[in-house]
Amino acid sequence: QIIGKDDFEYLTLQGKDLNLALERRKRFLNAVDIKDKVYWIDSSDSNLNRPHHTLKRYKPIFDASGKLEMILGVDSDVTDLVEMQEKNKGFKANLRYAKNIQNAILPDLNKVWEFGELFIYHQPKDVVSGDFYWHRKKNDTHYFAVGDCTGHGVSGALLTIICHQALNRCMDEFNLQSPSGILNKCRELILSMLKNGSTTIADGMDIAICVIHKNTLVFSGANRPLWLLRDEAIQEFNGDRYPIGRYTSILEPFNETHIPLRENDVLYLFTDGITDQFGGPNDKKFSKKRLRPLAIEIGHLPL
Repeated sequence: QIIGKDDFEYLTLQGKDLNLALERRKRFLNAVDIKDKVYWIDSSDSNLNRPHHTLKRYKPIFDASGKLEMILGVDSDVTDLVEMQEKNKGFKANLRYAKNIQNAILPDLNKVWEFGELFIYHQPKDVVSGDFYWHRKKNDTHYFAVGDCTGHGVSGALLTIICHQALNRCMDEFNLQSPSGILNKCRELILSMLKNGSTTIADGMDIAICVIHKNTLVFSGANRPLWLLRDEAIQEFNGDRYPIGRYTSILEPFNETHIPLRENDVLYLFTDGITDQFGGPNDKKFSKKRLRPLAIEIGHLPL
């Protein structure tokens, strides 16, 4: 049935759309004209209750004088590849929807702007992120934090929901006001939520949390620092060197630091996503060593 017919006539024998056949013929003749290759995927039903996908490639071969000698055609079975790509499309669609859910828990930037001049740079590595930021206002006091949950992608994003909820419960249910009190209770809540019967998840988060009331800042940190830029120099407040979660045996209370604020002070909170970013000609980490002078250099600019 095939001998004596070109691929386009064969399409019509299969009952394919004639317009599709003509479009492919047009692409094919154009490829010969410009001496280039052309390819497409042809899909058809099979006896295995699944579509069969064939990658059809055509390459015109010319002699030394430029005369067309032959057309080299190669067919490859790409059914498994196409099915995998279709599954990936579904997975990516789910990821995009998960991103919408994660974005819904992040603060409304219009409300955060009431706090003052600020900027937020949030660039997930895998669509969704294990990093998050948090802000609440009670009376004339502002509470804000930057958190880094263990893992990347979906696993990290799921933890951000748990940790974000724990922070909100500390405020709404337990009426906590100090950053150290919030971190202590947050640890208790997260450990409880990550243990269900015989299943225990050894995950958690690093976090820096600040409370500002009038001209006083109170800071607590779990493995994350606060940088204060003042008079073109950075003061670093490291907080406690243990995280929140079950992947540490340290359950000491978190400490806090009281800092009187001055006009033109600039505060930086960040996760290790920026300092651990690989790049440059030698593919090295960006590091605090590079971030510190950058923070100082841009400190006078509008945030």
